[in-house]
Amino acid sequence: MCSVKCSNWYYKYLIILAIIIFMIVVRLPQQLAHATQKVYNKWMILTMILDNIERNYINEIDSDLLLKNAINGMLSGLDQYSVYLTAEEYKDRETKNLGYVGLGLRFKQIKGQYVLVSISDNSPAFRAGLLVGDNIMEIDGRQISVLREEQIQSLLEGAGHGKVTILAKHSGSEPRKYILNRTFIAVKSIPGFFMLNNTTGYIKITHFMSTTPDELDIAYKYLFSRGMKQIIVDLRDNSGGSLLAGIQAADRFISKGKVIVTTRGKTPQANQKYIATALPAFADIPLIVMVNAGTASVAEIFAAAIQDWDRGLLFGEVTYGKACVQTEFPFPDGSALLLTTAYYHTPLGRMIGSEENAAYDANADESVSASSEIQRWHEIKTPKGRIIYEGNGLRPDIISTVKTESISKSVREMYARNVFLNYAEKLVQTSPNLKTDIDRFFLEFSITENILAEFYRSAKMNENMAESDPAFNQQIKQALMQETAFILWGIEGALRAAAIKDQRIQESLASFPKAALLLL
Repeated sequence: MCSVKCSNWYYKYLIILAIIIFMIVVRLPQQLAHATQKVYNKWMILTMILDNIERNYINEIDSDLLLKNAINGMLSGLDQYSVYLTAEEYKDRETKNLGYVGLGLRFKQIKGQYVLVSISDNSPAFRAGLLVGDNIMEIDGRQISVLREEQIQSLLEGAGHGKVTILAKHSGSEPRKYILNRTFIAVKSIPGFFMLNNTTGYIKITHFMSTTPDELDIAYKYLFSRGMKQIIVDLRDNSGGSLLAGIQAADRFISKGKVIVTTRGKTPQANQKYIATALPAFADIPLIVMVNAGTASVAEIFAAAIQDWDRGLLFGEVTYGKACVQTEFPFPDGSALLLTTAYYHTPLGRMIGSEENAAYDANADESVSASSEIQRWHEIKTPKGRIIYEGNGLRPDIISTVKTESISKSVREMYARNVFLNYAEKLVQTSPNLKTDIDRFFLEFSITENILAEFYRSAKMNENMAESDPAFNQQIKQALMQETAFILWGIEGALRAAAIKDQRIQESLASFPKAALLLL
């Protein structure tokens, strides 16, 4: 029995040694021999410690858990993005492009707190009533502040469908527990593209994956055939993805021969310069790229290339500010090390997430005036003489003045109980003519006062609320429109219904004359 256990341990020690070797190869060549001997000595000590624990510790120990804790201990002094993934975790990561089981939320660590920066429409988090800006304090009874990023993701997404209890706090309110059911969150790189009006095309990119460039070509070709003269590329809440896919997507917009991004690290393979080939190339029409605090990593690479080369305008909020590149080192047992091996620099040399830029707070207090906030950023001049900024994240050319509208508590509760979805299903069943053409649907269909009154009766609500609270009434109409479009055309339908009423999208349309000037 001991021989089996020992062989398992020795195999696991080899994994530890492999990880250590990967971590020391980034040293300078003249230091390598000395570093290898020094690390080898420490590795032998680590081996003996693990062996003694396994043999002599008073309680039974899960050897896999002990090994993972040892590896995480080595990584704990590095940046938050360098992590070790078990075979199961790595497999889950690799298959996420097809979809994942989770809650549909994203958070960011801000001043020691874990703040929700995005919530997917119709997701468990959305239906439970969580709001962007909420502070997550606990997950399943565990304080989030003591957990590593991969542990947090594991708790949120888990191994399958099941319940997750989150303790969160609205601004100015007491902490509250939310019990959410994980569900399958379908992931598509470009969930929707359509004409916002007779001249404006709209493309939503949620993340970058190997199929994104081809999806982008299809979307652009379709919109161009519909008379598109200007375009919005929406990267809000896009957390990144495949570096190559993001570069190839930006290549469609950037002139041949121009730098898209440069990566710099300690090894030769970490130092790369990616140049635009412009094959295929999109027509030079006015471009606006929408960004927010959830725009990160590869999405920031795309946005920065557009801004640096004066190809289009960035509109929205300061982005997340993740400028590091992770390299995957897979191991024979299916596990893998994700190690930060380089930082990326924009075409004009900007670093948007470095330690030097950490002092530039991308989420400055709203009481800080716009002029004083700008002074906290480094000024950079584009080839056409425009002033852009280097700081923690990308600062848009035009900051949105529209505040995100909060959905009322009662509307959230109705979402959680599927009140809108259930009524929309009945509406579709009793109106078979709705399932025609998606363009015709949005042109001709609306939630009329008669439909609204019938919904109130069905939901046993007071019909007079329509007159007493117009804002509430409008939220009801929008929810019914989105759910009806969702039933008929899935995520694309819901996205289009939301975009039509999205005040920030409408606000961005006024910036197209400025975007057009960049093409002169």
